[in-house]
Amino acid sequence: RVHRGNYRKTGVSMDVQVRVFRVAVVFPWLVKVLGFVICFPCANSLAQENWNRVAPTSAAARDNGCALEWRQQSFYDGYQDTVVFVRIDKQALRLVTDANVDYEESGAELRVDQRDPIPATGIEHEGTLLFEHRLDDIVEQFIAGNRVYLQLRLWPTWPDKGVHQIEFSLLGFARAWAALAACE
Repeated sequence: RVHRGNYRKTGVSMDVQVRVFRVAVVFPWLVKVLGFVICFPCANSLAQENWNRVAPTSAAARDNGCALEWRQQSFYDGYQDTVVFVRIDKQALRLVTDANVDYEESGAELRVDQRDPIPATGIEHEGTLLFEHRLDDIVEQFIAGNRVYLQLRLWPTWPDKGVHQIEFSLLGFARAWAALAACE
């Protein structure tokens, strides 16, 4: 039952509110279509927020120019929540974590959608998994793909917590990568 005073708060008459509610109940597919049409520009702006252009701050970063970073997310590593994000520049892709990456064990790779996995080339510092080889292939797959799955092991390996898979959306990457060319 709708409270009669609600129309004062929204500025919409009670009759209009009831009619909209009835249409939503009878035609739920219409609500989805209208929601998509109205929120399509919202999704585009959210996609641009996924990948942020980052200016170089350290001496090492200045050598590589600007970079793109995927917003931070966290995952449970078997002991605690660990923060992780992806940084890509014109030299390499880096998966940066709070934890120590165990590169000695197999399984450190990335895969875009259902394509073949690309193995990591090493680690940089203790918490950064590095992908330097085949960067052109990685960028092409990122531009054409929808999701990237990164797999890694963390140290300590005992007790073994297995391979962790982290998933990132590639929505907005193509536009962000094109804009990266203007960054110096």
